[in-house]
Amino acid sequence: MLGNVGFTIMSEPLDAAKQNDVVTYGVSLARAVSPQAELVGEINGRWSTRNGVAPVGTESRAIARLGGRYTRGPIRLDGAALFGLTSIDPSVGMTVGLTFVFAAFSLQ
Repeated sequence: MLGNVGFTIMSEPLDAAKQNDVVTYGVSLARAVSPQAELVGEINGRWSTRNGVAPVGTESRAIARLGGRYTRGPIRLDGAALFGLTSIDPSVGMTVGLTFVFAAFSLQ
């Protein structure tokens, strides 16, 4: 399990002289089901620290991602379903990815 927390100062999109402070966060986990395959999950987003309604573009947001990853040699294929956790996030989505792992250079 991995996690991170940060603090971001976001300028207000409609008034650059103002700002909104948000806490950014993420938690992920991966569980091997075979030497080549893993089940993965993640939640990430931001939480507005402003009292009342946050300015447009700086609101609290969050997405949950559930999927899998398959590795064979230098090729990694992954896919996941996305679920919005706030009223302004997309309700459902999907993502796919392809990675080719190689050694670019050696430090020896």
